[in-house]
Amino acid sequence: MAALNLPEPVIPKTRDELRKMKAEREEAERKECIEEVVSWLYQRIIGFAKQSSESSYKLQLLVASPENMRTAQHKGNVHQPYDQSIIYYTDFILKSSDEIIQHLRSTFPDCSVEIKTLSKAADGKMYDVSTLDEAALRFVDRRFDQSHLIVDWS
Repeated sequence: MAALNLPEPVIPKTRDELRKMKAEREEAERKECIEEVVSWLYQRIIGFAKQSSESSYKLQLLVASPENMRTAQHKGNVHQPYDQSIIYYTDFILKSSDEIIQHLRSTFPDCSVEIKTLSKAADGKMYDVSTLDEAALRFVDRRFDQSHLIVDWS
């Protein structure tokens, strides 16, 4: 005999409880997504640490755009291969950055975990623009500003 798909038990609900139900469901989903993103980042950070002698992981936070979606599979470097999941998670990482950073800091307690703006200088290297003085900023092309999630264990 097939199992019956029984409805939820009948439990009295007040107007206030009914009004809060959608928000409570959305909050539970958001927390679940934070856990998923932190787990995804954890796997990438651990994988990078196992394979690299560098002491920091940098994830460029690509904003979803038609161009990024088309080229995401084709770009890459030693630090991170770009894939659709980076673009998928970026918007959520930026919107929930405080909580995600808090989770990562508790997961990697003696590491620095931050979102920074890096930009390309005349020498082709990426620099944290917040640490540069006015003289150095003249050599940085701010058109190349990029947000990065950085976990540093140096």
